[in-house]
Parts: sequence; C-alpha cells; structure tokens
Amino acid sequence: MRKSRLTRSLLLSGVGLAMAVTGTLTTAGTAEARTEWRHMSHVYVDLADEGASDHQRDAYSAFVQSLRNAAAGYNTQETQLENVGIIQASLTAPDDRGNRHQVRIWINPSNLYVWGFSTESGTTYQFNDINGALGSRLAETTTPRPDVNTNVQTLNFGSNYNSLSGTAGRGREAMTISYNDIRASLVQLATVNNPNSGNERQNTARSLSLVVQMLSEAARFNDVEGTFRTAMGTWEFQYGLPHQQQELENSWDSLSEYYQRVSAGQNATAPFIPSIGTVNGLDQVRRYLRLALGSTNMANGNWNHDEL
Repeated sequence: MRKSRLTRSLLLSGVGLAMAVTGTLTTAGTAEARTEWRHMSHVYVDLADEGASDHQRDAYSAFVQSLRNAAAGYNTQETQLENVGIIQASLTAPDDRGNRHQVRIWINPSNLYVWGFSTESGTTYQFNDINGALGSRLAETTTPRPDVNTNVQTLNFGSNYNSLSGTAGRGREAMTISYNDIRASLVQLATVNNPNSGNERQNTARSLSLVVQMLSEAARFNDVEGTFRTAMGTWEFQYGLPHQQQELENSWDSLSEYYQRVSAGQNATAPFIPSIGTVNGLDQVRRYLRLALGSTNMANGNWNHDEL
C-alpha cells in the first residue's frame, strides 16, 4: 500500500493513532517489575521514518512488554496492588517534513488507565474525570522528578467511553487503525495548541482514543496487541476495532477476578464474554488476557465506561 501523507491521514482518519517503532526500547526506574511510590517508570519508542516494517512490528511488541513490566506487581501477570507511582510513555514520530515530535502519555500503573499527556512544548493535560490525580501524582514524584510543568491543565472531556467517543465523534468500532493513523495521532498530540476547542478538540479525543488502545489495551490483551502489530508491520488499513476485542476490553475486570480466584484454588464462575463465549480455566484466560487487574475494585468496564 502506498504511504499517504500525514495531512491526508489527518483528513481521512480524523487523527487516528497507530504506532510504528524503531530504536531502543527500555524501561527506566526500578529494576523489578513494579513502579514504587514517588517513582516514575519510563518506557519509550521511536517511529522510524521508513514506516511499517517487521522491525517496527517487533519493536512495538517489545515496547508493550516494557509497559507491562512497569505496571506489574511482583506477580508479573497482574498490575500492582498499590495505587502509587506513575508511568511515562514517550512516543516520538516524524511529520511529513521529517521533523520529529515527542508526546508523553501518563499512565496509572495500578490499572493502566491513561490519565493525560504532555505536548512537546511542556504543557500537560489531564482528563476531567480523574479529580486532578495526574497533577498530584506528578507533584509527589521524586525519582526521577518529571521534567514537566506540574501545573496541569484539564481537558473539557473525560476518559470514560461516553465522553471520549462523544468528543471524538466516533467510538472504537469506527476508528481507523494503520501505521499512518498512529503517526498522525502522535504528531497531533505532541503539537496541539488548544485541545479544548474547535477541530483540535475532536482530533485530540480521536488521537487519545487510539493511543489508549495501542498502549493500555494492548498491554492487557493479546488480540489487541496483535491488531497493532499488524499495523506496525504492514501498510494494511483496518476500519474499527473488532467487536470481539471490544467485548474483551469491557470484561477486563471479570476476567481478572476469575483469573485471581482460579489461581488461588478457589471456586469461581467462568465468565461469559459476548462474541467469544464462556472462558473456562487458566489456559483459556491466558489465551486472551496478558495482564490482569491486580485489584478489581479499580475497574469499571462496560459499554458506557471503557477501560481507559
């Protein structure tokens, strides 16, 4: 497939997000798989100028694994129980002129929820439904201290499914997923001037919607990671996240609770996932679930509130 220009991708996809990657991928912070109180774990990835490739695909998966490591507790198949620390995911992508732009995505390691982002100019924005949590968490982080302004601005839309899809003018079922959509979204978030008004508001919501899928949901679910691996490795274009994957995302808490109970040798009712069926036993759970929620009190996933 011929590479489209970034401006064309913005028009066609409304700033979808996909991410091709190259370069070294690493986590920073603590050596063990967790993010401690007042600590920041750093994961990053650079998109190559040449676009989609096998190397980009493999580098993306390495990046997603580093995100899982930063969020995991001592049991690396679950997120950490403590609601502390912060993950900084730095994503760099080239624009049409070859200029590189970096956006930083801020993630809560206890549940992989995206809290906000920082532009390349240093302005940080948080969703309006997290009660100022990002600003507070950044302010208390000391190791290493974030080099961003902790006077965080608040977006006039939230991370819940209704708010994000309403602002974007589309849901997961209609987002476009391709390498160019990823690149366009990263550049848009890195360079946005006013994400709270006009076209920039809608484009920002669309970019964040795709980033959430590419980072948080891919870290949770094998199949979602696979969708973005395809985008990173080929020039294929996909319209909409498959319905089966949407149902998995909405069932993260129930799958996690079942996994925890069965792992502990307790009786548990196997969850029924629409479009998939009953997921019975640890082997079937692991077929879909890559990282479980450490505390199911932290989740609220359904069609009205996505697991963001």
